[in-house]
Order: sequence, then structure tokens, then C-alpha cells
Amino acid sequence: MFVEIESVKLAGSQWDQWIEEFNGSVFLTQAWLQGIANEERKPVYLRFHEKGKTVALLSGLLRPVGAGPHQQLFCYSGISSSDPTSELLTHCKKQLLDYAVKNQIARIILKSYDSFNFLPAPQKPFVEFERAECIIDLSCSQEQLIKGFTKNVRRNARRTEGFGAIFNVGYSDALINKLFELTQETLEVRTSKGYGAYRILTMPFMDKDEIAKLVKAQSAHLFYIEHEGEVVSMQFAVQVGKRAYGILMGTTAKGYEIAAPSMLFMQIALWLQREGCKAYNVGGVPLGSANDGVKRFKKDLGAIETYSSEETTLFLIKPLTKLNFFLRLRNRIDSINMPWRLKKLIYRMLDLILKGREHY
Repeated sequence: MFVEIESVKLAGSQWDQWIEEFNGSVFLTQAWLQGIANEERKPVYLRFHEKGKTVALLSGLLRPVGAGPHQQLFCYSGISSSDPTSELLTHCKKQLLDYAVKNQIARIILKSYDSFNFLPAPQKPFVEFERAECIIDLSCSQEQLIKGFTKNVRRNARRTEGFGAIFNVGYSDALINKLFELTQETLEVRTSKGYGAYRILTMPFMDKDEIAKLVKAQSAHLFYIEHEGEVVSMQFAVQVGKRAYGILMGTTAKGYEIAAPSMLFMQIALWLQREGCKAYNVGGVPLGSANDGVKRFKKDLGAIETYSSEETTLFLIKPLTKLNFFLRLRNRIDSINMPWRLKKLIYRMLDLILKGREHY
């Protein structure tokens, strides 16, 4: 097998049509990357071909490494192929590594958002990190979709409707502001119940401005439940072609009281299905027994848990390769169970050496 790689210059929605044909992640689309791009983050679109035939696709952002002159290639999802095999993906990764070195790209980061057809294809110097997501299949009939929700979720959704709540979708600045109010309130509610604090915006490079760009282009929607004139639950979800991904969600105390999230998820799934969408990814599930509650709720929505692997390289070009020992050490510390104070002290010492050059 001889696979070659080339950077593609695009016209119109051609790339997104290719991604749909290859069953690729919503985060590999041009619509998504243009919404996230800025002066420092430049989209790049890569085509892998064998004997002139396209066999795989990958896209991402070229961006600076720290404050230095080097660049990294950051991709929200891994290589996509319509007929993936471990052998093909391994060959593609080899070509990707050659492309990086030739173009003075210091590091490659392949996240795995909306990666639903994962195949293991180990290739040094990529390092793998397992993760999981939950996806609702919308390719079934409406009746089958509704039956996929557990009786408890369906009962809660009817209960919410019984309180006079209504479902809607919008794209206004006022709703974006409301989304951030709700996410903050959700954080406060969960913290008060003993759950640990967490970052509201976990999607890399996602902030209020990027959300506004995606909503304005209608590459994303603001789905919400309204009760007595107030928005009590909302989700920001990206949709490109036949795939959708719920990124950010918030609910008020009143929303939890009337079980608004159950109604919201069910109505979003039904709305997306009517729009021709085939898959609704309700987001990641952190691994470990401490997150069983999150996993259980998403499975109650009829979602199927899918496993994938994030992959990152060490530094690929000199002089940054001299720092790879410390990058390996940081990765090792990440996986070791030790007192947080000690781990935090080691991280600080490593930060003095790495100076943020491993960050994305």
C-alpha cells in the first residue's frame, strides 16, 4: 500500500460533502473550522490518496506553539475513511508525520470528538489516550427513536410539558447571553450538591465569540425549554450535514425541578431527525466509576457508548525535540495516582521547563 498526502484548496462546500461521504466527524467540516479560525488559527485540509483515489481525509488548525516561531497541527477528530482498516490508518499516519516534518510542524494533536468509527492503529511517536462518547442514532423511525428513551425519561418529558413548558430553537445574541447564565447556574447547582468544580468551556478554542460566529452562520443551534416566560434549560449544538454534537448545556434550579433536561434532549433528537440528521452526539463520558451517573443518564436517552482514542505526538523537530523527556514525564505523571499537592508541584516544575510549548 502506497498512500500519499496533499493539502487541498477548497471551493464552496466541496470539503463538507467529502466529509459526509466518508462518515467523518462534524468537527472535520469546513463549516466548523471556519467558525473557530482566527488570525492565529488557520484551517488546513488534507487528502490521503492511493493511485489517485481518495482513501482518507483529515482537517484541523495550524497554530503557534506557545510564543515561539513553531507551529502545531491541532485536529478535533482523527483521520476519516469510508473504508477504514488499521493498515490504511497506519499508512496515513506515517504520511502525516512526514508532512509535519517537511512543513516544520512541531507537534500533531488528534482529538477524538464525534469519532464514532474508531479503529486502533498504533504508530510511533503517537501516544494514545482512551475516551468515550454517547451517540443517539437518528436513522431509525420516529417511533423507534422515542422508544429508545427510557420510560423514566419519557415520563419526565411529559411531566415538563404538563407544567406548560415549550421547546424552541433560536439564534439571537440574547439567547447566547442566556446560555452563559444557565451554564454558570448549573455549575453552582452541581457544586452545591457535592460535585466537584469544573470548567464550563472545555472544547479547545471555544469561547463566546466563536459560539456567536457559529450560531450566526447557523452551523449551530440554541435549543431551549421555556417555562412561564423564562428559559430554564438550553443546549448549544453544532450541526453540519447529517451529524450533530451537543457542546454546552445549562439548566436553572427551576428547570431541574420540572425535569426540563429530559424534555430538551428528547425534543432536540426529534427536531434533528426531522431535519434529516442521522446522528446526535450528546457528548463525552469521562472514564471511571465516579462518572457512572453521567453515563447512565446519557444511556437513558437511548445513546450508544462509543470508544475512541485521542492521539498526540511528542515534539517532532529540533530544537524542541530536546524537551521530549519532560513531555514524556508529564504524560506519565498524568496517569499516576498520587496526592494532588505533589502532582501540582511537579507540574509547576515542568511548566518552568516546557513554558507552555506543549499546550494547545
